[in-house]
Amino acid sequence: MAIKKVQPYVNSKNNGLLYLVGTPIGNLKDISLRAKEILAKADIIFAEDTRNTANLLHSLNITYKKLVSCFSYKEESVANTYLEEIKNKNLLACFVSDAGNPGISDPGSLLLTKALSLDINVSTILGPSAFLQALIMSGFDTADFTFYGFLPTKKQAKIAFLEKLINKKETMLFYEAPHRLLETLEAFQEVFPKTKRLVLARELTKLYEEYTYMNIGDIEDFKSSLIKGEYVIVLEGNQIEESNDDKYLECANKLIKGGYSISEVSKILSTIYPIKKNYLYKLLTDKK
Repeated sequence: MAIKKVQPYVNSKNNGLLYLVGTPIGNLKDISLRAKEILAKADIIFAEDTRNTANLLHSLNITYKKLVSCFSYKEESVANTYLEEIKNKNLLACFVSDAGNPGISDPGSLLLTKALSLDINVSTILGPSAFLQALIMSGFDTADFTFYGFLPTKKQAKIAFLEKLINKKETMLFYEAPHRLLETLEAFQEVFPKTKRLVLARELTKLYEEYTYMNIGDIEDFKSSLIKGEYVIVLEGNQIEESNDDKYLECANKLIKGGYSISEVSKILSTIYPIKKNYLYKLLTDKK
């Protein structure tokens, strides 16, 4: 792949300009002055949901020129239909998702990539981010974190995915819909130790903004809570020292020599040490 440099403002007089514009995730006052200015100037605004975007623009007193539906399944066809026009007529275009920053568990990335391939100038105007706000409010490590977006919807696929994260030391973040939250938390219970900490954040920047701080062991008590709104789950990274693995293996080998199976050993040691049986089982089978 050849090196490609983009200087959208230096070259903005040629080939058009496409902005990915971040919008409020709840509180309309979080819209930036720059975002308002560019949206008001735009020749075309692509929107994940034209109804939501029209309401947003109306609340900001912005009279738009052209509003085009561009949800995820239409993103490629919209790109094929409009990008050449943006380039040839040197138009100013914007893309906005329903809330937050485009491309973060939302459409936008494909549109940007297609624009780059046509040498259209591209840039972004950042707005509020739900997962970053939840990360900061969690109190967990913010120097090393991974955002995973939405987990698989099927239970076994979800558990299999989470099992790969057992030894991760960085803070982990996920999005989850309200109707799937309890099933996801039950999967957390199956995979992670009871002492592992997590934070549930919802209604961010809104009147009923809420953060729930707990351990995996508290999930049963949480199940009686009112589940409403989209959630950000912030999961603490693995705090168990790697040096303890040798101790676990030594104990496990003694039990295995005594006639216990790996599965039985994993279950026994998980009741003695603050570590999940899934992790012990994987550790033993990897060392086998």
